[in-house]
Amino acid sequence: MGSVLSHKDLVKRIADNSIVFTPSVSPKAIKQVSVDLRIDRVYTTFKEKPHIGSIRLTESLFEDADLWENETEDIYILKQDNFVLVACSPMPVRL
Repeated sequence: MGSVLSHKDLVKRIADNSIVFTPSVSPKAIKQVSVDLRIDRVYTTFKEKPHIGSIRLTESLFEDADLWENETEDIYILKQDNFVLVACSPMPVRL
């Protein structure tokens, strides 16, 4: 079971780079026990490939169309144990 970080802990961990956001978040985005993020409508997930045992993290990894599936949705439901990449958006998104 995970734990919830307080505002003080979030600020400390972001400052010491043990939690990293790219692009960085403004201090206003750090709330009592959460961080408000601006996300786009494009969600990227791994394609169903039963033969993938491990992946090497390289710059070209995210350009490999055989690994990734992109969806453009107004609403995306993140399921438990799933990995999703979301592009950053210049406009605030209300979650």
